[in-house]
Amino acid sequence: MINILVIEDDPIDLISIKAKIRELGYDEPVVSDHNTDMEMLINKTNPQLIISDIYYDNKPLGLTLIDICDSLDIPLILMTADTRVDTFNLANKNHKVTYLVKPFHHLTLQTCIDMVLKGVNTMSAANGNFCYVKDYDNKKVKLNYKDILFIKAEGNFCHIQCQQEHYMIRISLAHFGQELDEQFVQVHKSFIVNKVHVEKIASNHMVIIKQEIPIGRKYRNVVTEHFPALK
Repeated sequence: MINILVIEDDPIDLISIKAKIRELGYDEPVVSDHNTDMEMLINKTNPQLIISDIYYDNKPLGLTLIDICDSLDIPLILMTADTRVDTFNLANKNHKVTYLVKPFHHLTLQTCIDMVLKGVNTMSAANGNFCYVKDYDNKKVKLNYKDILFIKAEGNFCHIQCQQEHYMIRISLAHFGQELDEQFVQVHKSFIVNKVHVEKIASNHMVIIKQEIPIGRKYRNVVTEHFPALK
């Protein structure tokens, strides 16, 4: 089991992060706040992975860890509620750093951990009507678009729900949507659905395998074009 160092000064966020780490089966992490000398702390605790907030006292002090971790060859996950592109670009300047938007699901955290420890992304370029993704055993899987029920965005990740399987890839919903064919339609800022699998439609949501997918106001006109029953 790996030794994880968590750097977070918000006590509520810290409780949540520790709970997610335990839920994933990892040992209790070492925790600290930004007031500690980072290099001294790292040398003392010898972590195999660091998970840190970016902002402390409204300053992006967590970004200083990028160079420290790079020099020590330690994978780094940076967390923040900030979704600005410039912050994202700074936080992703090398393959051993990934960016996690709060709040996040524990499976999203697991995917981040897998990626930074292996130093790889989880999706290969799309090709025709399919793409390649990696499952939780890090095995490459050919995913046919026709088998996708819906896609849900979470930060800079997409959850892909199929009939039996679920995958998570590091790509924005907008980018992934550009790769999909005409059977897919975006119905909400966080959801793209496969029209073939829609079972029921209401004024503000649709149903796929008993799960309600919200219809955003911004997307209602687009939805009505694809689903005449709403007109």
